[in-house]
Amino acid sequence: MFENVDLKALDVIDTLSERHGTMRNIVESKTNQINDINVNSSEWYIMAMIYNQTLTFSEIAHKVNLTRQAIHKSVKQLEKKELVIIDSMKNNKKEKCVTLTSYGSACFDSYISCKQTLEQHIESIIGKEQFQIFKTILQQDWHLTEFKNKNEI
Repeated sequence: MFENVDLKALDVIDTLSERHGTMRNIVESKTNQINDINVNSSEWYIMAMIYNQTLTFSEIAHKVNLTRQAIHKSVKQLEKKELVIIDSMKNNKKEKCVTLTSYGSACFDSYISCKQTLEQHIESIIGKEQFQIFKTILQQDWHLTEFKNKNEI
């Protein structure tokens, strides 16, 4: 996840992983610095899931690849940082729902803005046409589930 990794020596999967990790790290670090907060990757991911909506812990667990315990810990940290509100459900006292506070929404808006700025930077480096081709390729259906279900390696 660092710029000094020889990307040419990596296969496609590892190259995508390195680029993803580096970009995610840049966006999270810059957004944390801008907002004078310390939010980790899991917390940003949970904030992305609940942005502009209220979800229960169960719904968050279903959407993200984290254990319910990890989600509970991260949401509690977000609550301490005053980025989310945890409320009891009216119909179900066992289940809790999570909503971004106005401060949490503002921080996440700056996170989105930082991602957009990074995309613009990448586009300025590789060119508009190359960027659009790259984006189209990433958005295509690669039939990964089909590959996953094959009995061969």
